[in-house]
Amino acid sequence: MIHRLFAPCCLFVYILLLATSCKTTSALQRGPAPQREKAEVLKALSSHNVDFTWFTAKADAHFESSALSGSGALQLRIRKDSLVWMTGKKFSIEGFRSIINRDSFFMVNRLEKYYHAEDNRLLSHTFGIDLNFEDVQHLLAGNMFLPDPNDSTYFAQNSDKCILTTQMANLSIVYCLDARTLQLNTVDITDVKGRKIEVVLGNYKKIKSLPSLPYDRKYTFREPGNETSILDIKIEEVELNVAKSVNFNIPSHYDRLRI
Repeated sequence: MIHRLFAPCCLFVYILLLATSCKTTSALQRGPAPQREKAEVLKALSSHNVDFTWFTAKADAHFESSALSGSGALQLRIRKDSLVWMTGKKFSIEGFRSIINRDSFFMVNRLEKYYHAEDNRLLSHTFGIDLNFEDVQHLLAGNMFLPDPNDSTYFAQNSDKCILTTQMANLSIVYCLDARTLQLNTVDITDVKGRKIEVVLGNYKKIKSLPSLPYDRKYTFREPGNETSILDIKIEEVELNVAKSVNFNIPSHYDRLRI
């Protein structure tokens, strides 16, 4: 059952307001943007996602929240529909290592010698919004939730911004695309509890045989009560469909951190 977060009339007003404020990467381009049709914008959105069996990336990452902040080198390895593996390093010293599979989530803090483990049903504690394993793997790969042909979508264009709004499952989603390039610039995802993920994509590149990908990705997680966390990722290297090793273990002398 789809949970409607906004009435259709309110949605249409909402996207008109968003059309004047969503970020765009085409500010330096000259001349008026072409007037787009809803069908071609939906087609461009549907081609944004990248299909893969393995997704591997090396990146610089910065995380900030009310409790902590830090920067470092991030390695990400995703085996589609199986696992998500990440490590974070600072000055070549590994700070954390984590693995998410279809059943559970584990994270080891090498510096403070503790580990965290939870059932995947509690992934919302980690990401601040109701997500399942498939959602997490695609978000980290730069893919987005896409509307099905039968989902209701609302479209508006204001100058160089194309806005699509839809609801699916328990999420309300607003997409902002560049009217000139039809590249996806921002995505706002809100669940029924008012928790939100704001995704900003930029620095699109097409390197060698890879499809055009956003190498800059910023995720802002907002919860009711003004609790905000930010993950800013600048990718340096991407590989698709190249199998990688995945090593993960929890030292026996580490304490378990329960949240």
